[in-house]
Amino acid sequence: MSGINDGGPVFPLATSSGANKWAQGMTLRDYFAAAALPSLVSKAVDMNHSKWKATVDHAYQIADEMIRARNFR
Repeated sequence: MSGINDGGPVFPLATSSGANKWAQGMTLRDYFAAAALPSLVSKAVDMNHSKWKATVDHAYQIADEMIRARNFR
C-alpha cells in the first residue's frame, strides 16, 4: 500500500498508553471504500461472486478519487 494516500485514521481513539497515543483503526480510504461498496454490490449482475474482487477494487478506486478531491480543496 506504499505510496497510496489512505487519508489517515478516520475514527482515532485515545489509548491507555499515555498522552498523544492513538489507536489508528480504519483509514479514511477504507471508510470511503466501505461507503461506496453497497451501491456497487447492488448493481453487480454476477451473483456467482466471480467478479467480486473487481467490485472491491472499484470501491477502492472510488475511495482514492474521493481522497484526491478532498485534498484538492
